[in-house]
Amino acid sequence: MAITKIDPSLEGKNRARLESRTYDKSYTPIPNSSLPVTLLDQLNTVWSGLTGNPLPPEESSFLIRAIDGQLKSIYGPSVYSPEGWPDSLLSTGPVIKWGSSIIPLTVSDGKISLLDPVPNGPRIKFQFRTEKLGKYEETCLVVTVTKGSDSVVLPLPVKSKDYKNPVHPDQLELWLEDGNVTDLLDALLPASVAGSSGSDNQPRLEGPIVKISGLPLGDYTILAYRSYDSQYGKKYLLQSIVSETDDEEGGFDATVRQQIGEEWIDSQITLEPGTKFIIKPNTKISSILSADPVISPELPAVLSVTKYGSYNGHTTVTAHLKVGLGAFLPDDDSFDVSF
Repeated sequence: MAITKIDPSLEGKNRARLESRTYDKSYTPIPNSSLPVTLLDQLNTVWSGLTGNPLPPEESSFLIRAIDGQLKSIYGPSVYSPEGWPDSLLSTGPVIKWGSSIIPLTVSDGKISLLDPVPNGPRIKFQFRTEKLGKYEETCLVVTVTKGSDSVVLPLPVKSKDYKNPVHPDQLELWLEDGNVTDLLDALLPASVAGSSGSDNQPRLEGPIVKISGLPLGDYTILAYRSYDSQYGKKYLLQSIVSETDDEEGGFDATVRQQIGEEWIDSQITLEPGTKFIIKPNTKISSILSADPVISPELPAVLSVTKYGSYNGHTTVTAHLKVGLGAFLPDDDSFDVSF
């Protein structure tokens, strides 16, 4: 019986080669077609076991983060909460985010399994445990795919919502045994805010998600944004940060949507100065973002929430997104709005 274990941190010779070059962007996806043949074959065994399809060569499994052109870290397939993806996934279990793809899981009888098992597929086992990835120990969901007498093992880092105090695998296993999906998912970072290691190369966002209707009236600095596909079409998320202030009582309370048992309720959280958070915009702001403005820490935008109202029992928001000069790149099919 042969057991092959994949190191998703890409330590050793492979990482050294990646460190030998410089990078023009903060995030650079590694095409699957550029992976070593042996590693590609091992990843394909796991991917095909999870999805029933071969690993697409044009897509990416790993994402390089660079600072000042130099490799800083490598992100691979990881485990997240399904928050921000279709509602049908919200109460089933965590998800695996592999490049730009989402693989939904489900919790039943104290175990994790695929929400959509591959017909006549290989045996697959999931287990939470601590794994050494590169120089560090991390909480992982370890996937073991077995065909005949051969197994391929891939540790998937579990992305905790509180990255300073990551959830322990023993706690995750305890929630599994109790069938406590709510607390398990609440401990994980939402997949919708994670940077994609696929071809879209979108920025990673940080912090709790706040609907625009849950913000106090005022101005909010927007540092980045990203899009994701949902069953209702393309959606957007904005990266903001609570401005620093000399007021000792700086910061503000915001309304977030949380799942308690089988119900979703609004609850209040306090965001302190310097805290990053994510805004879920309304339709008007989303329509501006669909025009692909350039928004970055060097060219930030300002979101102004000016008025609240009510329609058919729902809170309505009047808001404006002010982008900087030069935010729209020249396009032969679009207006030049610099007049």
